Amino acid sequence: MMLRAGQEENIDKVLEWKIDSNDNVLHALLTHNMDKRASEYMGIYSHFLDEDLFLYCIDHGNNIFLQDALLLSAFDKMIFREEQVIGEILNILREGHRTNFIMNVLTLVDISVWKNKHLNELVQVINGYVDQQCYLNTLMLSQNPLQTIALAAELLSKVAESRRKFENECIKIRDKLLRLGKIFSSKIFDHKYYEKLIMDIDLKGRTVLKVITTNQFEPLMDGMDPKAENMMLNIWHGKEASQCDGNVYCYSSFVHILDVRVKKAKKADFWHTVTNSFEPKFYVDYPYQYVYRSKAISFYFVKEFICALAMLALFQFINYQYLIKFSKYTIQEATVDDFLKKLSTADAAIF
Repeated sequence: MMLRAGQEENIDKVLEWKIDSNDNVLHALLTHNMDKRASEYMGIYSHFLDEDLFLYCIDHGNNIFLQDALLLSAFDKMIFREEQVIGEILNILREGHRTNFIMNVLTLVDISVWKNKHLNELVQVINGYVDQQCYLNTLMLSQNPLQTIALAAELLSKVAESRRKFENECIKIRDKLLRLGKIFSSKIFDHKYYEKLIMDIDLKGRTVLKVITTNQFEPLMDGMDPKAENMMLNIWHGKEASQCDGNVYCYSSFVHILDVRVKKAKKADFWHTVTNSFEPKFYVDYPYQYVYRSKAISFYFVKEFICALAMLALFQFINYQYLIKFSKYTIQEATVDDFLKKLSTADAAIF
């Protein structure tokens, strides 16, 4: 709803009155799609955070408010045990028209409080997705099939951990689900579209890549798939790695060049010399690469920054020395031979 000038201020003033009324203020804000304002004032009107409001958000797609509330654990944990709440979630999953949204919501909901019969229904619903034909599969028709499959697989892992009764069945369904994701990934030919799916963010703020690497869902990024390989190469080397030609303006591996021990290289090309013949195996260990790169990247650039400062200090020192030498000697008062002799003496003193 588009508000006129001054209306937003008036709404904020009314909300700050903290009126003790039976009128559901949060519901009224969400009805007019004011999710951000509802999130801002849900602490004042927390007594309206009940199962009815949760179900309203689920049915009407108030994603922003639902994300903020679930991240802050604003809803009472026990409402997720209510039959009405669980039944609505399972019904939406069976219908399959908002599968991605519900999978995102379930990542923020503690399903460990569910009863065994409800967890069994959830597992069977996901199993039903796997058994569907590819071109009619509910997961394939979702907003982001890779994200939906990754979140569903993660959900099965959580069920297996919380209930040993379902462990074997969940692992079996999860493996079939990952194979389905591998088939879908192999059918994508547009690299930019693939990268868009992989870098999409869920309600927890995680990319699909992070979900895959954290849970070790390697089939979703098979090393034999050139799209996944190219993407991991870009992450490993950096998207601007191809722009570095080794001149003074590029310090991508300056520290390594200075510190590495001199040895006879088997290959004389520049890249193998700079990387010390290191070739990461992207088809083997994605999680290791992700964890290593995440922890090492900040330290790596600190070293690069220090080296750049050292280069700057050296150049400034050289310039300062030239300035001193030239200031002590006036070119106009000297012959050409004297000037060249003095200049060569200055160079020898510096270097």
